[in-house]
Amino acid sequence: MQTKFPEVSKAEWLAKVEKDLRGKELSSLYFEVAGRSFSPLHHQDDSLNKPSPLFTSPSWRIGQEFEFRGVKKTNEAILSALNLGVSSIYITGDYDEYLKDGIMEALLDGVLLDLVEVYYDDQNGFPYQYEGLPHSPDWPQYFSQEFGLLDNITSAMGNDLFLAYSDVTLGTPFPPVFHVFTSDNFFETVASFRALRLCWQLLSESCGKQTDCRIVAHPRIIKEGSDENSNRIASTTHAMAAVIGGADTIMLSPGDGGIGTDFSNRIATNVHHLLQFESYLDRVADPAAGSYFIEKLTDHYAEKIWREFQIDTRHKIPITPLK
Repeated sequence: MQTKFPEVSKAEWLAKVEKDLRGKELSSLYFEVAGRSFSPLHHQDDSLNKPSPLFTSPSWRIGQEFEFRGVKKTNEAILSALNLGVSSIYITGDYDEYLKDGIMEALLDGVLLDLVEVYYDDQNGFPYQYEGLPHSPDWPQYFSQEFGLLDNITSAMGNDLFLAYSDVTLGTPFPPVFHVFTSDNFFETVASFRALRLCWQLLSESCGKQTDCRIVAHPRIIKEGSDENSNRIASTTHAMAAVIGGADTIMLSPGDGGIGTDFSNRIATNVHHLLQFESYLDRVADPAAGSYFIEKLTDHYAEKIWREFQIDTRHKIPITPLK
């Protein structure tokens, strides 16, 4: 019994397509994404090298944001969420209160800090990783505060790449953590996340030691006039795109907006559980690797991020062109 389909060259596929098109040009089927034209026909002959996974750890942390509402109430909400499967917490709100001496320790009472990621907004509204984590470095954080249009997101990514590179050249020994938003376009989110990781890997290699980065995804799915159930459906799509793009942590917003209620946050956590325990998306390293369209789109966004990086580093830091 034959167990493998015979190899089919691109020329054979083209001949079949041209026959089916009955005189039309293949170019008539081209489509445009992010200002670049793509062919609907992709073949392994188009790739000089066999694609390899950009990341090898397929699982991700389940994140949830918590607005500071007093030590006792916030601590209870955190512990309840952790019992339901959350493994990364992000504290927001009145930073003047939770940054006081002893408050953060009280907020995290009962939290196993060697197992749980803890982020919080500092006084400037930027993410910070809790220094009290045992056996964990104080990783530098970079927040791309752009969402919606991918051009804005990739521009912010390029700027963050420059900041991370600057810190590394100054001696920061730890890989960076990039906080980024998803977009409404599934494939563009997948490709932009993969592109950011690719750029960092190449950049860190140019520094003498290739290191990986961490990507924390912050899906923003609430739109004016949208209803809660529609938002839940959209949040699932955003989460899937972040997972396939290689996010290490996903801070999925509840469908009712803001910090949400106990119920809406539970639903958001269940989205992660569905993707992990029923769809098994946490068992495949870089599932987009080898998808010719996504690989090409990844390269396209990597070039856009790299161009932004070059603008920031011009006349400041010598760099090697992206290849």
